[in-house]
Amino acid sequence: MTYSYMNVAKNTSQYDGESFAYGTVCEAKYVESPSPVYKGNKYIEALPQVPDIKTIYKRCFVSITGWSYSGDKSELQKLIEIQQLENIRIPLSYYIDLWNEIYLSMTASYSNRQQIATNTIRSTIQLNGNSYISGGDLVSISKAAPAGFNMIGTSGCGKSSALELALNYYPKVIRHTDEDGIS
Repeated sequence: MTYSYMNVAKNTSQYDGESFAYGTVCEAKYVESPSPVYKGNKYIEALPQVPDIKTIYKRCFVSITGWSYSGDKSELQKLIEIQQLENIRIPLSYYIDLWNEIYLSMTASYSNRQQIATNTIRSTIQLNGNSYISGGDLVSISKAAPAGFNMIGTSGCGKSSALELALNYYPKVIRHTDEDGIS
């Protein structure tokens, strides 16, 4: 499969502005890997690269919208604002490590995989009422399990929220389509 690279500004994703809602399929957009080891690996070069720490912190900071100090608020308005405090997200020191670990886990997994295609057996995939023809299965070329990492912390310390914020940077499904229209 041949593909062309697109240029993206530093600290941006080639998928910025696209929806990653449940069931959404993103067409692969390729950015040349800064690592020579991954150049030409379409699965890795279709992943957004990790932005710098300032960009991550901006993406992860969530404040209370519309809040302003005023001494003449009703009790109900004050209670509503107190309730909104649970939506505040302040970036934590480990966020950059988490974003890097997610990227490294995906690249380690994709670097050990290759597509096995056959000319006779094609799988038809149904997604959101559309049919796609699969060009083959993506399989591991080693017996090692895919890469991963652990997150340990007390209940309510923000592990799930941090993961959700980081994983929302990536499309859930990236479709690679070759010149013959095979996905």
